[in-house]
Amino acid sequence: MSEDATPASSPKSGKSLFRRLASAQESGLLFVIAMIMLGLTIFGGTTQQTVIDQETGQALRGDDGRPVRRDVNTFLNSRNLILLANNASFIAVMAVAMTGVIVTAGIDLSVGSIYALAGIIGAEIINNMPPDSGGLFAAMGLILVACAAGVCWGWPTGR
Repeated sequence: MSEDATPASSPKSGKSLFRRLASAQESGLLFVIAMIMLGLTIFGGTTQQTVIDQETGQALRGDDGRPVRRDVNTFLNSRNLILLANNASFIAVMAVAMTGVIVTAGIDLSVGSIYALAGIIGAEIINNMPPDSGGLFAAMGLILVACAAGVCWGWPTGR
């Protein structure tokens, strides 16, 4: 007489969430980014910044009449972090699009050169536009010409 064997319930993985995240392949990259940020924070230096009164919006002045200044970390300064995010946004947009290409197994190394060509052509168009052309017209023209340049170069490359 044979008994039906019931499968034993698989025990939940003994690893905690922290251990699973730390053992992931991408965690090394996050560690490197954190170390670079730490190094720039420590060794990036400081700069003098004028203290602004929150109520009046004017610079605070000391007893001698000069503006009060304080030392501010150069890397963790809000102006610097906004500038970094703004400059990295162009690359981030391309990286997200390239991730989609890689996931669909259609790796194409010419994307960077097509992006650069479209950017150069777009910059030339903006540079040669008359100063009195409207901002909306300039933006739409730039997007249209840059996309057309990307399609004209990308079509034969991607075939």
